[in-house]
Amino acid sequence: MSGHLSRLDHLRFLAAGLVVVYHYSHWSLPQWSGSNPLVNLVREGHTGVALFIVMSGFLFGVITYGKEISYSQFVINRIIRIYPAYIFILLVGAYFTRTSFGMQNILMCLLPFTNSYLPMLQNGQLAQLWTISIELQYYLIFPFILRFVRITGLIYCLALIGLATLMRAIVWEATGTVQDLAYWTIVGRIDQFMIGMMLAYAFKGERLIRCGRCCPRPCCSPSSSYSRCAAASSRSATLALPTRPGGSSGPTSKARVGVL
Repeated sequence: MSGHLSRLDHLRFLAAGLVVVYHYSHWSLPQWSGSNPLVNLVREGHTGVALFIVMSGFLFGVITYGKEISYSQFVINRIIRIYPAYIFILLVGAYFTRTSFGMQNILMCLLPFTNSYLPMLQNGQLAQLWTISIELQYYLIFPFILRFVRITGLIYCLALIGLATLMRAIVWEATGTVQDLAYWTIVGRIDQFMIGMMLAYAFKGERLIRCGRCCPRPCCSPSSSYSRCAAASSRSATLALPTRPGGSSGPTSKARVGVL
């Protein structure tokens, strides 16, 4: 699967710039603050991470559009694409901070099932890699999400967003804070992936609605929905036409086809 859309390059640049400025301003310019909304937008540039995640959901929605994917092959391709560079950076960072970052921390960061932000954040050399664990978790569930979206349509994306929001609300009610769950975990980021995926379907012209029993799959547009329904109805009517003993259709049948 080709994973590059050149029209997203300017958004990638914007997201990367926001992240860089965010870290620089917090580490080097702690006094840089104020009531200016533009300044605060740049200073709170961690929103660039959210933009990257939305683009990730969009990209996977576009490149898998109308295609069947193998779960095992998809996961293997993601691992091959990410893990070599990821492991290299992980080992380099661990080497320079080996007195405080042990083998147990490395193993925790290698497992995509765990949220590895804690050992990474404790190691300044690796703090920027915490998003990899969230991406890997999304890769593990993306084929399932894709299948359910094709079956149920847009409502499945909205249901996931609602479920994640409900979980965060429950944690907020129970603990009084939801910052860690909302920022560092897939529970807090799944809605961003889903927004990107919905934008991908909109980009492809999908409306993800059902037009009836003649179209069991999501329809591309109102016009294509009507065309599919009309074609299916015409086929059904043709099969139901009364025929003469010789096998030809009678005048009444032709009139019915003309009405359809």
